[in-house]
Amino acid sequence: MEQIIDFTYAQQGLRDYGGSDSKKSIIYNGEHYMLKFADEKQKINDLTTSTSNSVFSEYIGSHIVGSLGLPTHDTLLGVYEDEPVVACKDFVQPGEKLQEFDWFMRTVYRKNEIGRIPTYNQIYGTIDRSLLSVIRDESIARYWDTFVADALIGNFDRHKGNWGYLVNEQERTIRLAPVYDCGSSLYPGLAEKAFEKILSSREEIDRRMYDFPKAALLKTDDIKHAEKYTYHEMLNSSDDINCVRAIAKIVPNIDMDKINKIIDETPIISDTRKNFYKTMIQERKERILDHALEIHLERGDICYKKPEPNIKKEKDISDSMDDFDIGDDR
Repeated sequence: MEQIIDFTYAQQGLRDYGGSDSKKSIIYNGEHYMLKFADEKQKINDLTTSTSNSVFSEYIGSHIVGSLGLPTHDTLLGVYEDEPVVACKDFVQPGEKLQEFDWFMRTVYRKNEIGRIPTYNQIYGTIDRSLLSVIRDESIARYWDTFVADALIGNFDRHKGNWGYLVNEQERTIRLAPVYDCGSSLYPGLAEKAFEKILSSREEIDRRMYDFPKAALLKTDDIKHAEKYTYHEMLNSSDDINCVRAIAKIVPNIDMDKINKIIDETPIISDTRKNFYKTMIQERKERILDHALEIHLERGDICYKKPEPNIKKEKDISDSMDDFDIGDDR
């Protein structure tokens, strides 16, 4: 079980953190952290809660993404004046500034062309026509790797301000920021009393697999009328080879034993909530991600290669694609 940390008397920091959630800058063990608090939400129905569980979603979601081999921000779970909070370690190094994808979009598109959620074409248009072009391949790969990870944890809000890049203006360098802002994953608006009702119904589970949450990615450039992609819709498509590559790279790295351990060792939350998280992630893995991998294997988008004799047993994420042959860029 992870230790519950009391941040109430931590030294207050002076760094400014934007976004919609309530935040506080602190210094803990000599390091800068951003404390995130759960916001009050309007109840939609009897299955939802007025207090978001985004604190737990941020902590658990970030650790799950990290277990897949993706770089993530460090998070600690604790309390502040008896209220659950998540502390996110500041990953911006001296001389650097975090520039969110939104900033790069605004250097390419006019204000009336940009909504809160980017369109498919705007993802590539921004990367190709902005300063991100100098790290084009890395930017595209990270976007789709994160997309696959978000599909596993059910993140519905990876909007244009929820991922970014670290820019050093003096040295004129730019690099990928770690994955952050996972607070909209793991169904944060659900009340505890909803779990039993959902898990006892195949229909209710399926609704949360295929109908919602949807990905924060729009299908067309008409931002006023465009629909979001569902995760299974995008992942099952062969239209984007970079997405297919991410599936081949990330899905084999999903280790449910590691993920269940993360959840089981999370303090504060109930066993009922832990069981719900573990069940839904297992469902999302099998019904969305494993299914997508199988589809692309069947279509020949990727071809599984039999391992050579005496192949090494432990591989990092960069090795996982060695098991597959991927087609040319499209």
